[in-house]
Amino acid sequence: MTDTKQKNDRPENLLQDFAREFQPLETLDQLLELIDSRTGARYCECHIKGSKLVSHGTIDVPLDPEEQPDYRANREIVLNSSAYQTMIEDAQRGRSFSNIVGEYTKEFDPEHPLKIIGGQHRFEAIRGALSSGIDQYHGVKVYLGLDINQRLDVQLISNTNIAISGDLFDRLQETFQGPQLRRWCQTVGLLKAGEDFADSYERGGPLSVKMARTFITNYFRGMSIDPKKFDSTDTTPTVSPSGGPDPDWEKLKTDHPKLWDDSGLLEAAKEFAALVNAQRGAFDSLTKPRPKPDYPEKALNMAVMSAWAFDRYCH
Repeated sequence: MTDTKQKNDRPENLLQDFAREFQPLETLDQLLELIDSRTGARYCECHIKGSKLVSHGTIDVPLDPEEQPDYRANREIVLNSSAYQTMIEDAQRGRSFSNIVGEYTKEFDPEHPLKIIGGQHRFEAIRGALSSGIDQYHGVKVYLGLDINQRLDVQLISNTNIAISGDLFDRLQETFQGPQLRRWCQTVGLLKAGEDFADSYERGGPLSVKMARTFITNYFRGMSIDPKKFDSTDTTPTVSPSGGPDPDWEKLKTDHPKLWDDSGLLEAAKEFAALVNAQRGAFDSLTKPRPKPDYPEKALNMAVMSAWAFDRYCH
């Protein structure tokens, strides 16, 4: 049974299955299976009818379907974006889109074997055009048999085309490494149950990975201060970097292997979450004078958050 599954999952078999199911403009003999030399990921490029793309494709794609199936890899659809509105209008006029990126796999959600990794706004515009009877061919780059490392790489390079935000990059990286940070934030109340980190932080929205890392990093920096030398020590809090590697964060997790169960950190974070909620609650009922938008979110200011976490242990 295992041997059969492995045989069916081989990229060359996946290419045949894909061609049979999606009936691209290119015949199987014309489809070229290419290899990304950096990661070894296999893919083909072809043109698929919008009707096939929408009926057998999905933008509801987890980065880690086995361990974290409830958390999405893609950005949220930005409904009020002028660029998105233009896409919708173009699709209605028969525009043929390109640069859509997907992974063909039936390892999860087999009813939608084409998982759209890049181009979810174009996908939705194509869906809208189909309701008006417009069914064009669209250019798609189809990956075959990705592992989780290759999948993360494809997520990042696909979203770079639309100027990926630092917060989204951080969220993808953290999701790839595991659910620990997200679960910790949900436990202490910095994220709601079932809530994921922000794609791009906005006032009143979900916490960003950068903010969570900043809080934890400064708490442990505060722990390292000798109270007797407090007056002569540089106690300036730091803000974690975003949109790229964070070696200090990786080192912190290595240095504190029981990080997620640290009782002092858990208590500090729960107290800070209570402060955030109290700050917001104090302004909920105020209408006259109407508070400035940043007032209810003062506690989540990066300077306040980092200094509070740092000082929490010192005092």
